[in-house]
Amino acid sequence: MLLKIDGDSGQRIDEALIGSATTERGEAVAIAEDGNILLASIDNGRAVLRKVDVNDFSNILFEQDLGQINNSGAISGLRVSGSNIFLAGSTSNSGFTGTAASIAKDFAGDTDGFVLKLTDNGSSADADFVSFVGTEAFDKINDIAVGASSVFVVGSTRGALEAGGREGPTDAFITRIDMATGAIEQVQQFGLLLTNNEATGIAFTNTGPSVLDALGLPAGTVDRIETRSVDSQTTAKAGDYFDISIDGGRKRRITLNEGDTFSDIARRINRLSFRGDVSADGSNGKLVIRANGSASVDLIAGEGSSDLLGKLGLKSQRLLGTDALFNLNDDDDRNSSSTESDLGGVFAFKLDGPLGLQDRQTAAFTLTQIQEAINTSQRAFRSLSPSILDTLGDQLGGSASGVVPTRLQSQLANYSAALSRLQSGSGGGGFFI
Repeated sequence: MLLKIDGDSGQRIDEALIGSATTERGEAVAIAEDGNILLASIDNGRAVLRKVDVNDFSNILFEQDLGQINNSGAISGLRVSGSNIFLAGSTSNSGFTGTAASIAKDFAGDTDGFVLKLTDNGSSADADFVSFVGTEAFDKINDIAVGASSVFVVGSTRGALEAGGREGPTDAFITRIDMATGAIEQVQQFGLLLTNNEATGIAFTNTGPSVLDALGLPAGTVDRIETRSVDSQTTAKAGDYFDISIDGGRKRRITLNEGDTFSDIARRINRLSFRGDVSADGSNGKLVIRANGSASVDLIAGEGSSDLLGKLGLKSQRLLGTDALFNLNDDDDRNSSSTESDLGGVFAFKLDGPLGLQDRQTAAFTLTQIQEAINTSQRAFRSLSPSILDTLGDQLGGSASGVVPTRLQSQLANYSAALSRLQSGSGGGGFFI
């Protein structure tokens, strides 16, 4: 049955019963290029395409038998692009050709999906090609969409349409077919373990809204290899620059050229010093600049909007090599341990430097700082507990030689007597820990 229904009121405008005394089943309908109606049906197991006058359903403009697809077969979609007609469905008949169509992709086995292309000549249609989509297992096409130069079909398979193989009992798939030749251009199969999956519908548009719009992304070509140039990854542009000065010497300019990567900038920096006072690395999408040994390296920003340092997220600064930073070559500082006479004053451990064990130089510096902190704590303890001789020396004005005054001799005698009494105490009691 073919019905025409008013789009506003829902009222029937026209209707027609099409077929004979056998079993006919209308499967798909489309509007032809000339405005008339294309109707695809299965008549007693055979695929049939009819064109019906849009103004008079009783007027059949042409009727074309496309061949046996069996009663188990199906027609899942009918699409029109100009004078091209695309019919999609499924069949278990390996000999189905759509009447004289060339076979672009062979039948694989069991039940396969198919896409049949015909040319609408107005009063007849010519079959151009048939392309099967399937495996040796059960496969079917559920829907079809037509793009600018390709036809897209979706469905389900119980086999492996692509090299990755099947994931679940039944997987869904999408296939792109060349509109002109029928060659299969791409197949994507997807599924889940122990789960039946099936793709049941597809839509295609060249200019309309899509999921990209919902995500806020533009349509266009995606480069699989991303450009890693500095001017494409940052706000920097060709001509931006910064200067470098080594050990207070003259400034050397580093200028960004179009298409430069961080590795290009690093190579220019490495050429600045034959002694290796400064080194740079531009790998892994970042720029690392180091001062080496006892060198100091000044990074100087460019002027105004041409400042490359700022656009790379850096500031003007001075870099110091590990020797210069840790003073590892300064023997006076490293060996300046406190003496017995260096007592009193303010005590600080001075452990605010860059301590660590990541390399030999840093470890040596850390050991020196810890040793100096220990010496400082010992000096502080001695300052809090001076010896009797130090006290006597201070009272004598720093001189420990000569005759001891009578008053001090008397004090020493009293100290000695008190010490003797402490040492000669009775042994009757005791305190143990």
